[in-house]
Amino acid sequence: MKRLDRFPGWWVAAERAASALTRPRTDVARSDEQVQRLVRGAALVSVGRPLAAAMARAWPTSRTTRWLQPAADILAASAPALRLKMGGVATMVAALVAAFLQMVGSSPHRLLEFVLPALAILAGAIAFLAAVPLARAWEDKSS
Repeated sequence: MKRLDRFPGWWVAAERAASALTRPRTDVARSDEQVQRLVRGAALVSVGRPLAAAMARAWPTSRTTRWLQPAADILAASAPALRLKMGGVATMVAALVAAFLQMVGSSPHRLLEFVLPALAILAGAIAFLAAVPLARAWEDKSS
């Protein structure tokens, strides 16, 4: 049994040695700095910053905020199980709309494109049906 216990350690050591021979050394800090410089200088980012700032200033007084805020306040004050159920319903509705729009479209890969909405519908249904035990588990974990 001792031989089997040592095997994973030797395997990991051999794997690391082999990868060290073939992998170039990367200066992570320098690479991160280069990517940040590239992103900061991108035209899309330079256009997007003022647009995002304008939207952030306008959002608190927008009609959309005034329309959605009462519903958000009610949902925030409601029980966790109800919030999970509502999230499940919202997920299912969004996935159903996406699936319908994909069915209307003309794509040769319709069956493959339906997989993600189908999984989202399944996840929404699970969240809806299991909301009470999930909320109880969340509360137990939080306390």
